[in-house]
Amino acid sequence: MPSGFYRKTKKWRKKLSKMHTKDLTGKRFGRLIVLKQRGYDSRRNALWLCACDCGARKLIASNSLIWSKTESCGCYRKELASRTHLGKIDNRLSSSIKPTSTDIAWAAGIYEGEGTCGRHNDSTQTSVAQKDNWILYKLKSFFGGSVIYYKKYKQHRWRLSGARSRGFLMTIYTFLSPRRKTQILFAFGKKI
Repeated sequence: MPSGFYRKTKKWRKKLSKMHTKDLTGKRFGRLIVLKQRGYDSRRNALWLCACDCGARKLIASNSLIWSKTESCGCYRKELASRTHLGKIDNRLSSSIKPTSTDIAWAAGIYEGEGTCGRHNDSTQTSVAQKDNWILYKLKSFFGGSVIYYKKYKQHRWRLSGARSRGFLMTIYTFLSPRRKTQILFAFGKKI
């Protein structure tokens, strides 16, 4: 019998899945609380029965819970859609808090020190990099976008693109230094 044959059997795959499954029972992921395990999906991820804060129950794969891909039964997305947002481009990238003038000045200061903007594929791109992610999540709550962790650089990066990026840059424009204002005009495709 070839050595790889045993690895392809259902029995071995089931044993491997059980060996690598962490017990998530009772843990909270966003609005979800894990109740119990309910088998495995086609990719051998454990499926967990979760209860949402809204009362709904849903089966969710362990990797979606652990990597924060799923944090509610879908009720949070509906809530975001019902609120008014800056730009209304994509609910996952939307802002959740309307910034005050003090918040805008604070964001301009963060961008002045740590931010950058440019053009990529005829689209305006804006980003701010930090080791501490709480600053970036605060920017995300005010202006939308996404926060990504780069292991290679051991830092988090908040990113915006397109219309949302242009809106953010024009909002903070008056608070910035002449060097940053020139950089923004270049990112908009205007020759100086």
